Amino acid sequence: MKSSNEKNFFIFGDSITQGFWDSKGGWPTRLKQYFDDMMAKAPGFPDHGFYYMVFPLGITDDTTQNILERFEFETEKRIVWPTTEEIFIFSIGSNDSATISKEEFERNLREIIKRARRFSDKISFLELQPVNEDLTQPVAWDEKHFLTNEKTLEFNKILLKVMGEEKVSVIKYFDEWMTMDYKKFLADGVHPNDAGHEDLFRRVRDFIKENYL
Repeated sequence: MKSSNEKNFFIFGDSITQGFWDSKGGWPTRLKQYFDDMMAKAPGFPDHGFYYMVFPLGITDDTTQNILERFEFETEKRIVWPTTEEIFIFSIGSNDSATISKEEFERNLREIIKRARRFSDKISFLELQPVNEDLTQPVAWDEKHFLTNEKTLEFNKILLKVMGEEKVSVIKYFDEWMTMDYKKFLADGVHPNDAGHEDLFRRVRDFIKENYL
């Protein structure tokens, strides 16, 4: 039986997960630092009875198809101890909304879940993120790449539908950001700035504390 005190957190995603425009390297890196600090402060460190490792695995321009192509290889190479409990957090879909059909997006989500379940039943997804349409039609780095909140919402609904049917947890924030001055969280209309990554870090941290610790 795997120990509940030894956990590997695998965070797959795109450039947002990679940490673009964040001085601290993105919300997954902030999460890694949080757990590093927690372990270092534990009585009897390093032999303190628990172990948390965070793997930030975001790559620029990734889509759900890219995640499928690298998921198993990246996961298997990082499972070193047989006692660890694997936990997967996916933050993906923004690039899909501008490049693939809704049907393909749904198929890919279901296949990601299927493959993740080979390793663990601890799986969760973040919602897609609102964008600042003043800066995303097109985006600054690609004149053929358009992102809109209408399209983002359509893909977000697919994600919520799939997660509901597959009984997979979702870390929700799209609606809440839309009721806020969320543009203050965005550096270039798409990627969060320091404040945006801090907000996402806190949401994911609190979700993990409530569900996985």
